[in-house]
Amino acid sequence: MRPRTAYGRGSGNPARARRSPRTHVAKIGPGDAVLVIGAGPVGLTTARWVRALGAREVVVSDPVPARRELAERFGATRVLDPTTDELGRGYDVVIDCVGKPGLLDQCVSASATKGRVVVAGVCAEPDPFLPVAALLKELTVAFAVYYRRQEFERVIDAFATGEVDPSGLITRTVALDEVDDAFASLSGATTDSKVLVDPHRSAGA
Repeated sequence: MRPRTAYGRGSGNPARARRSPRTHVAKIGPGDAVLVIGAGPVGLTTARWVRALGAREVVVSDPVPARRELAERFGATRVLDPTTDELGRGYDVVIDCVGKPGLLDQCVSASATKGRVVVAGVCAEPDPFLPVAALLKELTVAFAVYYRRQEFERVIDAFATGEVDPSGLITRTVALDEVDDAFASLSGATTDSKVLVDPHRSAGA
């Protein structure tokens, strides 16, 4: 299920590899200062792997308090509420894990000169931004979505060895009879991350 937050609809498989599409394209390296926009499943797992790759600062921005708390458990060194906090500037890498008009412009503004912007959020609407701002900073702007075989293999190994515990992403388990209600609750702002459907579970259990 793909929960919606005040930022927009989240998406993604909870199994993210060390060299996930986002971190691979962003070329994360030791000492980088990274801003992750969105703390849904995509943003949370991105923060986790960014930290594992040696980033010195991992800032996660999300309007939902419960998700900011999860972000701190998944590697964020600092969390922001975009409704009240400034995102800041000078990040080596900015990763949009939401996909909402206006965020690309914010990513460009928050980036350092010669920084990297990675768009992983699925925005299905036009998203105008000021190209000259990216030009003057000589930014690299890239898009990431597809998974590679080795990334799935790396994730399976990480789960099997206990290097990564994905259970924190699962906020609810529902029965088949509760799926309609679960989708209805996900249509607006929610504190859910991943919702699992257990066909053997009884409704209300």
